[in-house]
Amino acid sequence: MLLRTLAVASIVAMGTAARAEEAARIVDEKVIFEMSDDAKVRENRGVGSMRLSPDGTNLLYIRRCVDGNRDRDYKLIIRDIKAAKEKELKIVPYEDDDIAVIMLSSRVFDPSGKRLALGMGVDVNKDGRHDFPKETMQAILYDLATDKITKVGAPAPVVVASFDRTGKALVLISADVMAQSGTMYTTPADKVKLRQLGLWGLPRGICPTADVLALLLPPKREPGGRRKNTLVLFDLAKDKIAASLPVREGNTKLDDYCPHWTVDGRYLYYVGVDREPKDDGSTESKYESRIWDRIKGELAPEVPGMIPLGPGPTATTMVLCSYETRDKLAVHDAAGGKTWTVAAPALRPIGSEGRYILYVKPGKDGKDVLCRGRITLPGS
Repeated sequence: MLLRTLAVASIVAMGTAARAEEAARIVDEKVIFEMSDDAKVRENRGVGSMRLSPDGTNLLYIRRCVDGNRDRDYKLIIRDIKAAKEKELKIVPYEDDDIAVIMLSSRVFDPSGKRLALGMGVDVNKDGRHDFPKETMQAILYDLATDKITKVGAPAPVVVASFDRTGKALVLISADVMAQSGTMYTTPADKVKLRQLGLWGLPRGICPTADVLALLLPPKREPGGRRKNTLVLFDLAKDKIAASLPVREGNTKLDDYCPHWTVDGRYLYYVGVDREPKDDGSTESKYESRIWDRIKGELAPEVPGMIPLGPGPTATTMVLCSYETRDKLAVHDAAGGKTWTVAAPALRPIGSEGRYILYVKPGKDGKDVLCRGRITLPGS
């Protein structure tokens, strides 16, 4: 506990004492739009509520319906950032925000940014919404230019779709509502031929340079009712577990906060939770970024007090933010073990996609605005 306390203190000290030339900066800021209430889904915690296309020109985000009795519907909106024009996807809104967030947490864009892989609600009773869990879901490819929908596979109670690292194939999950049983498939995107795999779970990040994905297995209940989460790296080509990642007892955050790969595909950052006993007999949760080195097959030193936001501006870096307040930003280099604070006060980060970072900050009139910027490291 003493070592952890000292480590956290060093992070805080770094953030308050770093000279301006030692801090990373956000440049090329672009205001996308003013944040209205219907765009504030879960206060936009993490990339599950908003995603940038690979080239950063389009924004896919969730908008909550706020009219009349439909205030629990969630639409998907695609926005051309430069033209400041947007349209609603021609699929029925999701009734459950968990489902909508899972869709955007996957590798939803193909590399060109022209197509989406999604699980779409099937509107059986034609009431204009997906009545979950009464109605099923369907994996689809969605062409953003034409709004053409191509169905892939069969409907199921819950369906999650994701592009693989090449964008030429899909990873599909079909499961029951309670996630007690399910199946995982791969298939070419354009000539569907389903290949069933020997394991299934919730995809939590596809490696950008290898046929491997982080897979959160269905939770198991231990004696006493405590839920045990298991996170593995699954080799899609060999259809087997490549590594089992260490997860501390009581960590139930892996389905809320998606792990992220560095651009080079070597390091996977994921949320760690360490529950420390207090004098009164209760426990205090300490959050951290745990780092798995895929090449060495072992953990790298964790970063206490910070959780991963998304890949950073270089091949081996990750953008991190403070868990408790989410108002402190840092860039961590897994290869060199170095951390830079980001000189960016008064903003709330949403996600990082390598080249760009999304965040919310007060506008000129005091109202929150959504922005896109780039992080530059000292000396770059």
